Amino acid sequence: MSKKYLIITEGNVTEPNFLVPLFQKYGFSVTEKEQINVRIENVSSIFDKYEIKLDNKNIIVIAQGPRNRIRDLMLLFENDQYDIEKFFVKSSELFAATFLIYDVDQTLCDQLESAFNKFNNEQSGLLLVSSPCVEVLAHENEFGIDEITGTHLSEVYKNKINEYVNHKYHISLKDYIINNFEKIALSYLEQNVCEFNSQNIMEHPQLVISKINELNKRTLLSNNSVEFNYRYFTTVLYVCFAYVLGLTKEFENASILKNFLLENSIDN
Repeated sequence: MSKKYLIITEGNVTEPNFLVPLFQKYGFSVTEKEQINVRIENVSSIFDKYEIKLDNKNIIVIAQGPRNRIRDLMLLFENDQYDIEKFFVKSSELFAATFLIYDVDQTLCDQLESAFNKFNNEQSGLLLVSSPCVEVLAHENEFGIDEITGTHLSEVYKNKINEYVNHKYHISLKDYIINNFEKIALSYLEQNVCEFNSQNIMEHPQLVISKINELNKRTLLSNNSVEFNYRYFTTVLYVCFAYVLGLTKEFENASILKNFLLENSIDN
């Protein structure tokens, strides 16, 4: 029996660019959709455009999230004109699991905690963050940036990591991530298992958020901009892949995922 999984991404370009071919690589039928519109009276109609002809494959639906930033997403919950809570209730009826792929960027500590309190399980929506952004998938030890400070996090970090990958590997950032995803995911998996002493990767999203808030400082300035000090780079994107691939059924599943990543790494 095939299943449907909903992947809500922060952006409509970067994340789908590598998520689509990666899921297709492992036999999933992937459908990209336009931005989710939650300002609608008939909640069920939100999903009309996501009705997909079922075949013998598991299905991934990738759609741009209600807003582009965690802070903006949380503001929707405070605005009565948006029926966003009913949206996620309905999604749990139609999809076997829902994952939200978001960058931490300049999200304040309390906003990040509040977001995870709302999106803390795969049945109704599990928040998976990358610190500082999804481009951290190309971050290497010799990258040469140990800390980022200021008020222009995205521009500084993304530009530097794009330049690094283009110069070292002579390919695009997207292609580098696709070609090396298993190796990259393995490095972060091992880092987080060691950091948290947790063999259940479904616990990692919350543990990572706590560590981000402990080590990365974000301060709201008077002009509504955020001053930040980032020195903790990580991601838990591997949780989504492990879950839909059926690798998290055992409580101690980190070793199962590790073996899978090792077997499928291009280094082997």
